Amino acid sequence: MGKTSLSLSDIEINFHNKHQALFIWMRSLFLFIILFSILGSCVFQSKKYYFATSDQSSTYYLVGKELSVFLNSEFNWKLQVLKGEEFNSINNCRKLLSGEVDFAFAQNDISINDILDNDTIYTVSEIRTVIPVYSELVFIIYPDSLPEPENLENLLYDRNVGIGMRGSGSAFLLLELFENFGIDTTRFHLVYCDPDENRLDNPNIEISCLLTGLNNPRIEEMIMSQNGKLFSLGDINLINIASSVDGFCLNYPRARPFIIPKNSYNNKPDKPILTIAIDAVLLTRANVNERHIYEMLEAIFNNVQSLGNRDWLLFMLNENFDRLHMNFPLHKGTINYLDRNQPSFFERYAELAGVIFSIMIVIFGAIASLNQRMKRKRKDRIDIYIQKALDIESKMELDEHVINPIDLISKLNELKRNAYVQLINEKFSANESFNIFINLVNEIIKKIQVKVNSQDQVK
Repeated sequence: MGKTSLSLSDIEINFHNKHQALFIWMRSLFLFIILFSILGSCVFQSKKYYFATSDQSSTYYLVGKELSVFLNSEFNWKLQVLKGEEFNSINNCRKLLSGEVDFAFAQNDISINDILDNDTIYTVSEIRTVIPVYSELVFIIYPDSLPEPENLENLLYDRNVGIGMRGSGSAFLLLELFENFGIDTTRFHLVYCDPDENRLDNPNIEISCLLTGLNNPRIEEMIMSQNGKLFSLGDINLINIASSVDGFCLNYPRARPFIIPKNSYNNKPDKPILTIAIDAVLLTRANVNERHIYEMLEAIFNNVQSLGNRDWLLFMLNENFDRLHMNFPLHKGTINYLDRNQPSFFERYAELAGVIFSIMIVIFGAIASLNQRMKRKRKDRIDIYIQKALDIESKMELDEHVINPIDLISKLNELKRNAYVQLINEKFSANESFNIFINLVNEIIKKIQVKVNSQDQVK
């Protein structure tokens, strides 16, 4: 068969077809990327999360509702708030572990043993802290018709004391408080009840003890409408020095002293009240998308002002909290967010690096200067050898009866050998000057030999 030849038009057609195919492939890839991005965005935006709070009158629910409204509008999420009597700190953690919910409010002092009951098959290692949101306070409210109590034990003695639902975080903390204050709970009547029933207007409640937010409407109602009075756990002047609250917090490290200011509820209380605070924390699971957590916190802390206008407890949001104080480890997304402004390795050691850099410049400068001096010395040495070769060449011009050509060649070869020895001993550099010297010596030897040959022919 003969060899097939392609015309210029065939080549142009093939090139056009390949170019068109490449264009179609790139356009398809571009459309695929756009479609993938849109689908990915839709998946993210339409993500449905469940958020466990507590009963409808609780601060958990009131704050959680405002957070969810904000986040749903910010990200087009479907963050559904769950409320009801079955939701409390311990149950919320259990629901997180079982996967029933994605986010939950809980006290920062929840006992891990209480979460892991006999029916729990999960481990608490999956629970992560997103952020502490606000402070929950211990409120001990009694009717102002009672005489001023000498101490907490005197107030509670032989009275019906509401402490919330059995097994709740509030009840657990209050029982810890009574024990730390040396109060025998058999000397009064513990009343476990729904939070809505833990009120002074409940005939079965004489003293109402709660753990809740400062803006809980039930607190204000009991103080303003039910003639309630707040009990102070100690002298505010002894706080952080030797108060009984300091003693409790020493043994219960998740707690801290808190002073409820005078006139927090219109004109009540009529004096500052010393009590105990526990952080209400937003929890999630370790496997919740860390990018979602990061962007959630970024949106929250960029809008604390507007969130505080929704619920003033949200003004307490602060990213500068003690990470070691958290009951559960921080979520990876939270860590990434909190560390975003941390100085990099180079920023942390910039000053030291500057000093090292300055020292290095001085060292390199000294080395460069020394190197230049060494080069100059080597050049000076080779210049001496060049000058010696030139001196021998000048002697060649003298009368042959005065100068023996063999001696001149011998001296030149000896000079060249010495130069090579100096080169080996690194006294010379194998540079252009050295090559000039060698070529000069060889050229002078050649001239001497030519002159000797010419003189022999004349003879």
